[in-house]
Amino acid sequence: MGSINLDDLDEESVVRLRARAAGNGRTIEEEALNVLRIALDQPGTLPQPKYMGTAIHELFKDLGIDEVVHPPRSSGEPIEFRFKNSEDDGDDSGY
Repeated sequence: MGSINLDDLDEESVVRLRARAAGNGRTIEEEALNVLRIALDQPGTLPQPKYMGTAIHELFKDLGIDEVVHPPRSSGEPIEFRFKNSEDDGDDSGY
């Protein structure tokens, strides 16, 4: 089981957490854990798993790649990157 320390927690939050804990009959630590559990159970709180291709696209999206053509693996052909606003130079290699 893990543990955390909350440094620099503002006084207002400490007072509110202490009051909430007292109102629920819990220690401040139990209440903080309960608040975290509730928050993490909310939809959209945690990032959704991504497909590898989507993750790679997000990493390189600022390079101006407009389309990635994936030939069948069995073809042995390279993946082709098509860039935005690039002029066709007649080279079909994708490089």
